[in-house]
Amino acid sequence: MESEGLHAHAVELVRHGRRILRGVSVTVRAGELVAVIGENGAGKSSLLKVMAGELRPDGGSVSLDGRLMTALGARALARRRAVLPQDLALGFDFEALEVVLLGRYPHTGGGESSAERAFAMHCLALTECAHLAHQRTTTLSGGERARVQLARVLAQLGREGEGGRYALLDEPAASLDLSHQLALFELLARLTRESGIGVLVTVHDLGLAMRYADRIVVLRGGSVVGETPGSLDEELIRTAFGVEAEVRRHPQVRHCMVALNRVAHPGAG
Repeated sequence: MESEGLHAHAVELVRHGRRILRGVSVTVRAGELVAVIGENGAGKSSLLKVMAGELRPDGGSVSLDGRLMTALGARALARRRAVLPQDLALGFDFEALEVVLLGRYPHTGGGESSAERAFAMHCLALTECAHLAHQRTTTLSGGERARVQLARVLAQLGREGEGGRYALLDEPAASLDLSHQLALFELLARLTRESGIGVLVTVHDLGLAMRYADRIVVLRGGSVVGETPGSLDEELIRTAFGVEAEVRRHPQVRHCMVALNRVAHPGAG
């Protein structure tokens, strides 16, 4: 068992007789941004839910800094890891600030001191939506709601303390415009560097994954078919997505770009 990090070991997941995950092992360490990519149905969201402790695997195990996740109480787990699902509908018409304060509940039990409100405002500022603090969430756009929910995740993880802290984000850029997609991943990269938060993020945009991730995990059919240190090659893209592509290094910056050419021939590879 891994002594440090959020670790899935040989995870199996079966739903309605169908194997969703097949012996998947993934580790996210403190201060690291790991991107999970793959086609729709590859198992990305299911893997994230298993590693968040929301789904119990049918085989294998998940541990958090050397302790089995099943041995952690709900409140202790909530202090160490926070989750941003794809679709999170609130049942009440909260103000944005109230949503962020919900993230502080595992730490405060519901108290709202001036210091807690100030920290929640700080988290809103980090996600560029402090100006929305007193707006009702029902009046916000999808992208604005996503940024408010990210602020809630940051508030839940809290200030730096003992043990690693981990954020698990399922397609957080899906409802954002281009400028906010870049701002989001810049923020995630900065949090890993400066605050030591470990981030696991599912993403469809290969360019974002290659630009910002420390490691990229590639899923296909519920199995890991590749894991790379922040880059992809043409063969791995063809294996994972069934398309021919060219990977080019930008002449002025360190990251690579992907140029998609055509659907790969069914018999190729």
